[in-house]
Amino acid sequence: EKKIANLLSVIHHKFSQDTHTLHQKKLINKFSIKIKDIKIGAGDFHKGMSTAIVDYANDQKNVFKPTSATITKAFFNFLDWANQYYPLGNYRYEVVEGRNYHWLEFVNNIPCQTTDELKLYYERAGFMLGILYLFNAMDFHCENVIAKGTTPIMIDHETIIQPKINSSYINLFKNFISKDIEDSVISTMLLPNHDESVASMPIGTCGYGYHKQKSMQASKKEAVERYTDNWCFITKFSEESFQKQNIPTLNGQAIYPVEYLEEFLIGFEKSYHLLLSYRKFLLEDEFSPIQRFSNNTIRYIWRATNIYGRILEQMKLPKNLVSFEHYEQKIHDYLAVAFKNVPADSDLMFIHKHEVAQMLRGDIPFFEVNSSSRDLETEFGTIKDFFELSAVENIQRKLNKLSFEDLEIQKNLIKKSLLS
Repeated sequence: EKKIANLLSVIHHKFSQDTHTLHQKKLINKFSIKIKDIKIGAGDFHKGMSTAIVDYANDQKNVFKPTSATITKAFFNFLDWANQYYPLGNYRYEVVEGRNYHWLEFVNNIPCQTTDELKLYYERAGFMLGILYLFNAMDFHCENVIAKGTTPIMIDHETIIQPKINSSYINLFKNFISKDIEDSVISTMLLPNHDESVASMPIGTCGYGYHKQKSMQASKKEAVERYTDNWCFITKFSEESFQKQNIPTLNGQAIYPVEYLEEFLIGFEKSYHLLLSYRKFLLEDEFSPIQRFSNNTIRYIWRATNIYGRILEQMKLPKNLVSFEHYEQKIHDYLAVAFKNVPADSDLMFIHKHEVAQMLRGDIPFFEVNSSSRDLETEFGTIKDFFELSAVENIQRKLNKLSFEDLEIQKNLIKKSLLS
């Protein structure tokens, strides 16, 4: 209750403070507009805060994110550079930056009108995959892609670049990407991942969608006979659709990438060739758009966030709520499984303590990293050289690795992923 009340209060305060700027940037079309509703839970709670969708009295919407906008601005700057050589379409949206928070234009899904528009959409989707492959991006699932006419829009950029963990730590943990998809287009999560040993989410939740898994049956608890002596929860099954705003449509019909695989591969090739052609500039020039990624705050994905969510759901069961001490111990035990190979006196245990502390506050654990640093900061101390390469160094490594041989490897991975 305290977290929700605080979040609503912060959003109201920031809106009052930023109304003039929001109006100037056309995120609201009336200076005197009123907030009608605030939908929290558009993202996980981290540090007591969460992404929210703000509805206004004239049915406009904005997105409030309690994080810095610097990584989004760096990403758009890179796309501005790429757009000089390949037309990316309407890939930008308005951002109003505050201190440690920002407002975003609400991006609406727009259907395609013709098959030519679909061809262009999927060529651009392939091109964007090439860029995210270079960035070592992660977590671009179905809720982080919006099909806007002929352009795929990537939202939620906090994991768009990622550092490379120190190889000496990998064997201590099981929660790392399989070597079969490491350094591949599959790790972006835009494409179906058929490796069941590492897939923590249903295949159909990938960013670009999967034609063979458009939905799945899910169970949920529902209260019946509320406010009576017979009030209880029952389990109901319903069909959960993975077709969000991420799939382009034509005449009301969702069109998946397998139907435009040729255009998709053409777009990926164009992206790859552009990066190869300008590799020296991107690596060495002081005006390289990669420079803008330096010293940004990003989010490091330590383990799949849905695992934390499942644990928090389990913790709501009466058997886990007998006392605070019992509750704390259960969370500790759930998370400790991943650390069974780690010595108790290792600095790596800071990660475990960090996770437990945040989950005791009802948050999904969040690891912030400086994009130019090799250190991992936690609430309990710094793990020096936790990363073999910083996020920026990891982009540079990937650029140096690009080759015509790797291009063919990635194209085959795309075909195998979409056709399986």
